[in-house]
Amino acid sequence: MPGAADLDNIRKAMLFPYNRSVEIYRCPADKVPVNGANIQRVRSYSLNGMMGDNADPGGINGGMWVHPGIREHLKLTEVINPGPSGASFFIDEQSDPDPMKCSVNDGYLGIDFSKKGPVWPDLTGSRHGNGGQISFADGHAQRLGWLEPTTRYLVLNAVTKYRDRDIEQMWKTTYPPEQW
Repeated sequence: MPGAADLDNIRKAMLFPYNRSVEIYRCPADKVPVNGANIQRVRSYSLNGMMGDNADPGGINGGMWVHPGIREHLKLTEVINPGPSGASFFIDEQSDPDPMKCSVNDGYLGIDFSKKGPVWPDLTGSRHGNGGQISFADGHAQRLGWLEPTTRYLVLNAVTKYRDRDIEQMWKTTYPPEQW
C-alpha cells in the first residue's frame, strides 16, 4: 500500500495536532509487514465512513456507493441514531500480506448501507481472538467479537450469506439499527 509506512501521512492528518503520538494510530498486535518487506505499518485504524466529510477533492465520494443519499456526520452533535455510545468511530482494519485480504488503505471504512449483509467493501480486523477493536463517538472502546466463523477469513468485497450477523452488528454501529 502506498504510504503504509510513511509517518508523514500521520503527521499531516487533521487529528495529529490533538495527539502527537504516532504510535496510537497502529494496533500493537498488527505485526504484518508492509508489502512483504521488513517495514512496520504506521496505521491500523480507519474512520467509520459515516464520520466526517468523505467527499474526495477529485469528485469521488465514498458515500455515493456505500451510503447513497445519507449525509455523513460532520459534527459530534449530529451523531444521534445510533447515539454516541453506540456509533462506531475508529475501526481496526484487517492487515495481511495478501492485498485481497488487506483493507488498510485509505483511512475510510465503509459499511454498505444498501445491501444490508452480503458484501464487505472493507474488512474489519480479526487480530484479537476472532474479533476487532472499535472506538465509539463517546470515547469508549471495546472488542467486538465476530459471530460468523468466516469473518476472519474474508477478502475485499467478499459476498457472504444474506443477513451476515457480523455485518449486521457493524451496520448497527453505523446506521439507525431499526432500519436493518
